[in-house]
Amino acid sequence: MKKLYFLFFAFITAAPSFGQTEIFNVAGGGMLPANWIGTNNVVSNAIDKGTYYLVDAGNPSDIIETDVYDLSAYDTAEFKLDVASFGGGAHNEAKIEISFDGGSSYTQIELSTTTTGSSYIDGGTFSLNSVTNQIKIKISNNGTTARGVRLRNLILLGYDANPLITVGSDVANLNYVVGDTSSEGAFIVEGSNLTNDIVLTPPTDFEISETSGSGFVDTSITLDGSSGAVTMATIYARLKSGLAVNSYSGDVNVTSTGATTKTISLAGNVFVPATSSLIISGVYDADIGNTPKGVELYVVRDIADLSIYGLGVANNGGGTDGEEYTFPADTATKGTFIYVTTDLNGFNAFFGASITNYQSGNIEINGDDAIELFESGQVIDVFGDINTNGSGEAWEYLNGWAYRNSNTGPEGIMFTPSNWTYSGVGNLDGATNAMSTSVFSLASFSTTLSTDKSLTKDFSIYPNPTALGYVNISSRSNSKIEVSIYDVLGKQIINKTVANKKLDVFSLKTGVYIVKVSQDEASITKKLVIQ
Repeated sequence: MKKLYFLFFAFITAAPSFGQTEIFNVAGGGMLPANWIGTNNVVSNAIDKGTYYLVDAGNPSDIIETDVYDLSAYDTAEFKLDVASFGGGAHNEAKIEISFDGGSSYTQIELSTTTTGSSYIDGGTFSLNSVTNQIKIKISNNGTTARGVRLRNLILLGYDANPLITVGSDVANLNYVVGDTSSEGAFIVEGSNLTNDIVLTPPTDFEISETSGSGFVDTSITLDGSSGAVTMATIYARLKSGLAVNSYSGDVNVTSTGATTKTISLAGNVFVPATSSLIISGVYDADIGNTPKGVELYVVRDIADLSIYGLGVANNGGGTDGEEYTFPADTATKGTFIYVTTDLNGFNAFFGASITNYQSGNIEINGDDAIELFESGQVIDVFGDINTNGSGEAWEYLNGWAYRNSNTGPEGIMFTPSNWTYSGVGNLDGATNAMSTSVFSLASFSTTLSTDKSLTKDFSIYPNPTALGYVNISSRSNSKIEVSIYDVLGKQIINKTVANKKLDVFSLKTGVYIVKVSQDEASITKKLVIQ
């Protein structure tokens, strides 16, 4: 046995691809790199064959041991080599043993591809089980007899973890009415293994900020990546103020050097002020044959184009599904009723009626579903809580009905159960409405809501958002203004009469609230943001 110690310097060079470093790249043949050791146990042939290294078969075989390398700065590493056979007899494999403690023990054992002849083949690529500061590799012949294994192109690579950006979900419903402020949405941005900052660039017509309610810009914002990471950064988005009535969308580009660009899609709408000329007056879910099902609506004011209105069903407390049925471009007359049902023939037979509109499979309601009424894409009235399964709730109407009390509504997005009368579960149970335990009173709703005293165009609340501890509430009328403020769970927080147009909101915590304002015979619901 002859041990050969070589003291030539082994270069560590950066590879051209991002995040990859060649720890060593040894062509094979000639002097072994510095601090590598060749143990020539089979003395009939030398390890150094000029153009390759040879590990002959034997018991023990020839052995080549590398220097100890510190790979602790890398995320992963791999070793690869090319092999060919030498001599006669059966073909063998190179045995690769990897130590993570500087050679005290070799705990990862790999075998190369079996040689096929004197032509070199890919001997395999082997991912290291770990990266430590004491990596040492030992290469020998896996056979005790027969052919030797020629070695060339021995390469150890260390890989930096690539910079990585992760983002949250897309943001929609960044909506507002002309003259108001957009609702906010939020998404999460994170980064790891960063070599530079993360830059977020909003699309045209949108603004972003790191702070809810303030600091919004339509230019890029930068998240500090100097530590190599950005953790759970919440980014707020909204639609720019002053836009024309339309639908808007675009992507926030999220970039950092070396990382794959990510995008967050934003979408929002600018609506015309709602007239609230329709009200949900009743819902029904007949027991017999599960038909008819549907909604009754009351026309408060003449409607020139019914197609700006639509309905949506929030099934089983799952939240809004948006507008699922849109009316055709018909007209509607003040004081009349509109019916939307799953089955017109079944409706007419059950109620003894002769309506000709409207039928839609999208209004396949059950007695635990909430209903939303939309005007120009915004909710103007609601029956039920869209985020609650109605089963067991006061407003449940399974195989029954619910009917709005006269002179109530519309209620915007806030549902008031006491404004309704209920049949009780299972009481719309007859072969016809008239034969049921509890009869649904078609077209019995009435209201004194004025056609010319709507607050929609005359009402304003400002500043909104506010951090001043108060808001101003005004309208063209000098009558007293009744104000109720609710949290997002529907709990009433404030109920006051405003005489001097100023409402104290100092007691409200930072967040989003719903304001319901009533004056004379009109009412309106708006969002209030407290900073």
